Amino acid sequence: TLLSYGPTCYPCDGTKGPNDEHSCEPTKGICNSGPTGDGLCKFCYNLELEPNISIGMDKYGPHCNYDCTCDGDHGICFTSGDIENPRAGECLYCTDNNYYGANCDKACDCDTNKGYCDHGVNGTGCIAFDYGGLLKNKGWEFYTIIGSCLW
Repeated sequence: TLLSYGPTCYPCDGTKGPNDEHSCEPTKGICNSGPTGDGLCKFCYNLELEPNISIGMDKYGPHCNYDCTCDGDHGICFTSGDIENPRAGECLYCTDNNYYGANCDKACDCDTNKGYCDHGVNGTGCIAFDYGGLLKNKGWEFYTIIGSCLW
């Protein structure tokens, strides 16, 4: 079933299983269930029922006990139970267009007249506008003179 694992159906309830290892607690994550499942968490969340119902996404690992390095104010954490995954605990993507980096913790402070923010987990920050081969140190007057001479 969805709430049991292994060939003899141990419950996914956070108690000890066949190898004296705790299974995934239902309030912390989704259990790797089924006849070939190991009972560990494959996806993590924090379900809090008191005082109000809330769900957090700031833990990862097979028991959902590692803190994400992702800045939760600016990104969504990859809450995988697989700690072998190099992205586990880092941001899946940045929710704020002014932040970048694997943990969405680097802010862009770009001059919008000179560049833009390359945001996201693979972003590199402020990027200067490329004017397609135009000379950046020349103003519009220079190009107006050249344009009128060509006309």
